[in-house]
Amino acid sequence: QWFSGEGHHQGVGDVDADGHDDLLVLEFYGRLHRFAWTGPSSIADVDGWGAAAANVIEVGDVAGDGIADGVLARHGNDEDPRLDLLTDWDDGTPVIHELALDHEFDVLLLADVDGDHRDDIIGGSIPRQSVTVLYAGSP
Repeated sequence: QWFSGEGHHQGVGDVDADGHDDLLVLEFYGRLHRFAWTGPSSIADVDGWGAAAANVIEVGDVAGDGIADGVLARHGNDEDPRLDLLTDWDDGTPVIHELALDHEFDVLLLADVDGDHRDDIIGGSIPRQSVTVLYAGSP
């Protein structure tokens, strides 16, 4: 029960394009792990994600290349909100593209809102009672 309990968030998708879904687990303290079909492998600490108690992760094809990407968002109550796109997992470690510093999302959903075959980022802020749609493009 290594990842049981509150504060752990999961996303599923084939981020390394090997034909098998991977499990991404974002720990309470901000460490991200990728579990591939061959077994667990720790990938990387995401820069700047210290002891943030309420991170959100979602997996989908934001870049539009047919390969799943990860999107990470820090809860709106943190002092340094982040929204990061994780792509290019070829060597097991993602390339991190910082998308915005001012979008504070408690909830994430990835869906192709505009029909361009790229998942768009839909974020919700519970304290602000708002929904924001970020239309995806190549990072």
